[in-house]
Amino acid sequence: MFNLKKIRTLGLPKNLDERMKKFKKYVISSFFVLSLSTIAAFLFCSTVLAIDTTTELINPIKATTTIALIEITTNYLMRIAIVLAPMMIIIAAFTFLTAGGNERKVATAKKMLLWAIIGLTLVLVSKGIISLLKDFLMPVT
Repeated sequence: MFNLKKIRTLGLPKNLDERMKKFKKYVISSFFVLSLSTIAAFLFCSTVLAIDTTTELINPIKATTTIALIEITTNYLMRIAIVLAPMMIIIAAFTFLTAGGNERKVATAKKMLLWAIIGLTLVLVSKGIISLLKDFLMPVT
């Protein structure tokens, strides 16, 4: 692992390994006590205080089907992409204009522009794919 003789020559105490063992014991015992106290508190609260444990969880996403979840996620990503893509295009254009003949900066600007357009295209196409899947999987009755 590491050489203790080298560490001792750096001016660290000679009983470093003993202190590390004590520290490990302290951390493990603290974790054990914390775990036991958490379990005891949970049991106390659920039995003595008679907390109703049959409550139902509320779904914060408001999606009831997988298609609806994918649609919500796509809409969220679309909002982000519509804000970020023009900003990336502007940054790429600024980098391109201030390159001053530096081939490295020109190449970076071209890559930024390419990936901004690809990202925006993917987000826009994903909206169409979601609509196609929705029509294919859930026909109108």
